[in-house]
Amino acid sequence: MRRWVSRILRARGYDVVDVEDGAAALALMRDARQRPALVMTDIVMPGVNGTRLAEDIERQWPGTRLLFVSGFAGSASVRASAMLARVPVLQKPFTPSR
Repeated sequence: MRRWVSRILRARGYDVVDVEDGAAALALMRDARQRPALVMTDIVMPGVNGTRLAEDIERQWPGTRLLFVSGFAGSASVRASAMLARVPVLQKPFTPSR
């Protein structure tokens, strides 16, 4: 999914850096000379999940735009996350035009 979304965004002219998990995303954010305009993350991931990643990014780099992409956004545990009140969710499945 990550590679598919990356290809779509690159084809539309966006600069994309994709990483395999939340820990790698945080490492990239720490080392980045320029912060990304947007961080897209799945909500459910192994290790550092998407809500935790978003909380860490929000705390360390306030103002960073975030977008959740998830097939689990409707579940009760995910809906209970305070992050969902602040971060938009793109529900899977989706198409390049949506």
